Amino acid sequence: MKGEPARVWIGSLRAMELEAALGGRAEFLVLGGGGDGETLVRDVLAMQPDVLALDDALRGGDGYRALDQLRERAVCPPRVLFLCASPEKTWRDLALEKYADAALYQGCGESEFLEAALWTARLPLPRLAQPMEGARREIAKALADRLGVRDAFVGKQDMIAACAALACAPQLSASLSDRLYPYAGALRGASPRAVEKAIRAAVEDTWLRGDLAAIQALFGLSVDAERGKPTNAEFLSMIAEHVRRETEKRLRAR
Repeated sequence: MKGEPARVWIGSLRAMELEAALGGRAEFLVLGGGGDGETLVRDVLAMQPDVLALDDALRGGDGYRALDQLRERAVCPPRVLFLCASPEKTWRDLALEKYADAALYQGCGESEFLEAALWTARLPLPRLAQPMEGARREIAKALADRLGVRDAFVGKQDMIAACAALACAPQLSASLSDRLYPYAGALRGASPRAVEKAIRAAVEDTWLRGDLAAIQALFGLSVDAERGKPTNAEFLSMIAEHVRRETEKRLRAR
């Protein structure tokens, strides 16, 4: 995995054991954890980890209910590696139906657990983000339209997909070429380089021909005056922050 280590929260009665398994790996930074189902969702919402290793059974609650609550409340949900006490596939399937990214039997070996944790951490987006994906793209498109991003540019669609992804996985801003561009490119069968160039063309055109008032309202003084137009990262991050705030409003209004 390139870039910063994945930030992990462990929701498990075996938190210390799992932390020990991950703690020696450069790919992970364990933020903390515990087996209290009553405080788990609150802790995850506060800490905003990249990955949640979650048991099905917790004190005062269970992991399945936690998945439901995170899906309903988290603006930036974590990727979830779900750990089932029973080896029966039915329980793993239930976790996946509730938008866990991966599900394992708790009795698996340490190497299998680490492999699954690495796979989960590398995912561009958590499955928990899927229920709000349409709303995020709708918000991103509305703002792109307001700024004057022209439909003639294929980069507009890449921009919308990238901003929706960044809104719920801000850590992707540190790895545009490695993770965000490949994700957006996969949606239309384009290479990461093609996505980067398409977004750059759309940004440059918008900066020259877009709605000046809308651009100034969004970007203000955040762009280097000497350089002029923003980088892809600056442009995407500003739109993604707007999408994140609007998504949060919709979640609160439910």
